Amino acid sequence: MYHGKILCVDDDTNVLSALRRTLEVAGFEVVTASSGKDALTILEKEICDVAILDYMMTEMNGIELIKKIKENCYEVEPLIVTGYSDISLVVEAIKEGAFDYILKPYNEELLISTINKVLKYKRLLYENRILQNQLSEKHKFENLIGSSPEMKRIFSIIEKVKDSNNNVLIHGESGTGKEQIAKAIHYSGNRKDELFIPVDCTAINPNVIESELFGHVKGAFTGAHQTKEGLLKSAGKGTIFLDEIAEIHPNIQAKLLRAIQEMVIKPVGSNKIEKIEARILAATNKDIYEAIEKGEFRKDLFYRLNVVSIKVPPLREHKEDISLLVDHFIKKYGTDEKEIKGITPEAMNVIMAYHWPGNIRQLENCIERAFVLGTGEHIDVKDLPEEITSKKIEKKSGINTLREIEREHIIKTILHFKGNKKRAAETLGIKRSTLYHRIKEYNIDI
Repeated sequence: MYHGKILCVDDDTNVLSALRRTLEVAGFEVVTASSGKDALTILEKEICDVAILDYMMTEMNGIELIKKIKENCYEVEPLIVTGYSDISLVVEAIKEGAFDYILKPYNEELLISTINKVLKYKRLLYENRILQNQLSEKHKFENLIGSSPEMKRIFSIIEKVKDSNNNVLIHGESGTGKEQIAKAIHYSGNRKDELFIPVDCTAINPNVIESELFGHVKGAFTGAHQTKEGLLKSAGKGTIFLDEIAEIHPNIQAKLLRAIQEMVIKPVGSNKIEKIEARILAATNKDIYEAIEKGEFRKDLFYRLNVVSIKVPPLREHKEDISLLVDHFIKKYGTDEKEIKGITPEAMNVIMAYHWPGNIRQLENCIERAFVLGTGEHIDVKDLPEEITSKKIEKKSGINTLREIEREHIIKTILHFKGNKKRAAETLGIKRSTLYHRIKEYNIDI
């Protein structure tokens, strides 16, 4: 069993010999140095867990050596050794980075106990770092599976914006993974150790959403029995993800706009302005341009949120990623009690033929259902939901989706008027700006 590597530094060779014997009997690996310079040379080449440093050394004393250790970022925890008469030096040593101190003459039991305390701290620190990395990786990649050009484009945008403070607006149908993209931005960026707070704007009562976002003071309204901090404040330097932002009432949108522009909020019932530091990410499954035209969403708020735009395609538009997603969900839901090795070609053909109106979320539910109800080692057609296996609603039935019908109608109308988009928009009964948005959304090249 590995107990740890200890570096002992003292210019008295007798003290070093005694320390070596004591620590090696206790099971530690020991390295010795007779000067601060020799200790730094060792740390440059070897990784030590604990460094026991005598304060009274010529050329470089223990505190000076601690400073050098910290300057060079060596991953070793220093313990300063001093006599009873030098106890005032302990405060200075701890300020410079010493983990603890040891008094002369050595008490062997206390010495070993102190070293074990340092090793326990380092082990907990290491385990915490591993857990943080696992958490980051989990959120960074979960449901962001794919090798299609559409997904590669999204990965590229995430990489560019993850460390910035820019607001991001994520567009996409329900179930396409908008929240997972927001989490990927947060957990792969420089805010990953801060809070990520998702807010479902459709799930909060419109009468209390202002209080939820901005907070309130005691007595601000009936039922406000105590002061409450709003989510924008409580997120600290983290990230607030406003899902379905287009559902927020226009009156609240005005206050949100000010919060984003000036990075300040005013709790309900208060005259006090409070600063906020959270980054704002938002998402919507609505046609935001149409909502703006109808007066349902403020144009100025849209521009503030839409500094960076991420358009998430529906699953039917990047079906080449379906097999990767199926493999991912099979691994995700596999347990020791229930293991599925894969999916049959027949079941995969059915999955590929389906148009997935519920997108990735529906596909995940489909695989999870197969784990619950399936009996074989492979997911088969019989394990899939009826709405997926029914030929009546399969894409190959020849029935086009509403998006496909709309796209085709727009193309025919534009061609009819020989490319005159103004007349085409008038005939279609929409504004020219909406027509241009549809042309971009449907990738129409006329």
